[in-house]
Amino acid sequence: MLPTPQTALTQRVWDLPTRVFHLLLIFCVVNGWVSHLYFIEASAWHQFNGTLLLSLLLWRLIWGFVGSTTSRFSHFLHNPLKILRYLRGDTSIALPVGHNPLGGISVVVMLLLLLLQSSSGLFTTDDIFYTAPLNHWISSEIAATVTSLHKQIYWLLLAFIGLHLGAILVYTLRGKPLIKAMINGTMAITTPLPQPLHFSATWLALLIWLLIAAPLLYLLMW
Repeated sequence: MLPTPQTALTQRVWDLPTRVFHLLLIFCVVNGWVSHLYFIEASAWHQFNGTLLLSLLLWRLIWGFVGSTTSRFSHFLHNPLKILRYLRGDTSIALPVGHNPLGGISVVVMLLLLLLQSSSGLFTTDDIFYTAPLNHWISSEIAATVTSLHKQIYWLLLAFIGLHLGAILVYTLRGKPLIKAMINGTMAITTPLPQPLHFSATWLALLIWLLIAAPLLYLLMW
């Protein structure tokens, strides 16, 4: 008797707030790069973009603890022993939906790099045309160091984004439509989930972001 093929089920994987965050993150990264190229003419827009990016990242850190199951750090971060087992080929550690152990690490590294990039930008200066809103909090020597760090992180961030896009391409070629899943929030799976996924309310995500973004934009832009 021939085995019955597994039927793929459409499973909701990513909540709307996480998907919107991802799209806005892409916008901020691209816009930050473009406004950097025309910094003299677009310094105010570059500062607004950095402030918006910082608010989104702070929101994501909070959402990583109170958000939906697949958005929580506890869902995709594993201890070093489990990560080592995964690298040795033990794919049972990876859940059917969400980030695998390596993907979870890349998410954290990306968030930390972006957080360092956006926060350091608040203290930078070129000593000619532009002075960041919090530059007066530190000495000129420290400001020079932070400005240099801000520029160095930029290139490191570009390299990491390149690796991230390469990984997405590999998974896409292997038949895992990660981009589609991040757009519509669903994915076809054949392995039953060990437990139901929990999805937090969208209004909660919006409220958290407003509580972060409103004071940031007010203090840093006006």
